[in-house]
Amino acid sequence: MNYDRVNDESTILIIDDQPAFSELLKEKLTDIIKPSFHGTQITIIKNIKDYKRYINDSVIAIFLDIEMPVSGFKIAEDISSSNIPILFISNFEALVFDALLYQPFYFIRKKHLNEDLDKIAKWLIHTIDNQSYQLTENNIDTSIRVNDILYIRSNGNYVEIHTLNHMYTERKTLQSFMPDIRFKQFLVPARGYLVNYYNIAQASKEVISMKSGVQIYISKNRLKSFYEAYYHLLGGEFYEF
Repeated sequence: MNYDRVNDESTILIIDDQPAFSELLKEKLTDIIKPSFHGTQITIIKNIKDYKRYINDSVIAIFLDIEMPVSGFKIAEDISSSNIPILFISNFEALVFDALLYQPFYFIRKKHLNEDLDKIAKWLIHTIDNQSYQLTENNIDTSIRVNDILYIRSNGNYVEIHTLNHMYTERKTLQSFMPDIRFKQFLVPARGYLVNYYNIAQASKEVISMKSGVQIYISKNRLKSFYEAYYHLLGGEFYEF
């Protein structure tokens, strides 16, 4: 199954067939993520059978009820290839053993909702923080989803951060991005460039084509190191041209 992005904000999904509980959970999750909001939205899926339409690469967590007309276990199995963290929710604590077969991130007991949400609060905030990059441009604080960055280009004492629809400028060095775990999927094709692996449309010998149509050349002295890193992320092995 292919999963396509349908929005640019990080999203938390709630899949539960009890509207009152869904609204309660949304309210409590909103209180948890306020310190790290960064544009994160919480979406309640009201038509459970329509859940597949909401599964895309903006989703950072799914709170999934088990006992529904469409089994939560069945949904977890269907979306397993998306690698989205699943947090099962249930009134029946005994189901935790069956839930383990689907490798959930956590099992939340409805009867102990506050207690269990407290246990995952730090993880949720950390997950949201790692999805976003914050900068100040023209005295305005801005948050960008890291996955939306196509490439970063050095320009003197500044860097240009290119997304599909905008170029942000920040007084910073390119090297300062490299130790940041949020940018671990960024590759160096040439001096002064970092490109987001996930936004490369095609890499052919000495040229990278980004999803925006921009082409970036790979310098000769970086060909080997670039393609070694590229194929490592691709899950394969690089052989000399």
